[in-house]
Amino acid sequence: MKLPDSCPDPVKDRVQDAARVIWADAGSAANRLRSAIEELLTAQKIPRTKLVTRRGPAQVKRRLRLSTQARIEILRSKESEAADLLEAVKWIGNSGSHEGSVTVEDVLNGVVLLEHALHTLYDRRAKDLAKIAKQINNRKGPVRDPKEKTGKR
Repeated sequence: MKLPDSCPDPVKDRVQDAARVIWADAGSAANRLRSAIEELLTAQKIPRTKLVTRRGPAQVKRRLRLSTQARIEILRSKESEAADLLEAVKWIGNSGSHEGSVTVEDVLNGVVLLEHALHTLYDRRAKDLAKIAKQINNRKGPVRDPKEKTGKR
């Protein structure tokens, strides 16, 4: 798996943990990929908890832990493609909790999905190229810096 350079270290660590055990225990590897998702969501500043007010005369406030699915839904509003990929990896990770229900091939599929999600979130190249293409298409020709002189150099 080729991780983007800007990928957070805790995510890299969980992926490496999964790689260490994939051939010996696919279920454990799947769970570690799911753990990588949790680290990724935290790195993306998706909250782990929310403050809720209990109705009644006391109006007590307390913290409620958000599920991984709820955190993915928060990410979906900003990065829908990455959220779809992470949700699929989460389901593979959940299956890893049940002995014998996940194969090495399933985990490898999860690895590929996670890798693409990480590149979607942390590899700026595709976004930068899409921006340049949009500028050229809008202008119907090359985009130049207005300070750049045209003609001979």
